[in-house]
Amino acid sequence: MVNKDKMFDLIMRLMNEHRMEEHWMRELDLIDCYEMCNDVYRCPEVGAEDWKGNIIVAFTVMAYTKGSPWLEFQKDRWMNKRNIMARIAGLSANTDPLYIAVVENLHAPSFNLASKYLEYQKDWKFKNIIVNYEYHSMTEAMSQRGAADAQEAIAIGKALREGKQNRMEADEMLKELQKEFMPLDAALEKEGRNKITDMENNNFMRHEQWLARQKRLPKPTA
Repeated sequence: MVNKDKMFDLIMRLMNEHRMEEHWMRELDLIDCYEMCNDVYRCPEVGAEDWKGNIIVAFTVMAYTKGSPWLEFQKDRWMNKRNIMARIAGLSANTDPLYIAVVENLHAPSFNLASKYLEYQKDWKFKNIIVNYEYHSMTEAMSQRGAADAQEAIAIGKALREGKQNRMEADEMLKELQKEFMPLDAALEKEGRNKITDMENNNFMRHEQWLARQKRLPKPTA
């Protein structure tokens, strides 16, 4: 089983070892996570200043990990994100246009990295829930089409029972996930992102869609 905490553990270690000035490519590549972060390091705003990319990656992990000790979901989300950025970038968190844009979800590569990182945190439970829901829907569709003969009717009846059982198991597993990811779900909802446990809207918004919604969303407040 893939350890979904390895990214969080790595970033915590690199920050604790005061290695913000290094290029993290090798470290990230060793845990198969560099490709996920590549667009941030290659974006024009970072350029040759790899440490800026490190700050964005560290911010993303600390702000969007379900078990992050810096995630204060009960407080104002925008203020929480500003505080996280300030702990990593220092005074420049409030003066550098790049960091301000990252915090307010207006920097496309960083916004997309957060979406990828949220997907990365999903484990086998998410897949099982989706598969079980899809199987239940398939059996319901089979029932609506009807059976051609008695043998097919028996097969459809069996599939319906299995589908209902799968749905019940998926519902219970989803309840467990919602408890496990509750702090992160609450934080994401405040940002206008889909909850990580939202199975109906499983794909996170593209940055262009986010920008289109800005006029309808409350502005970040101090």
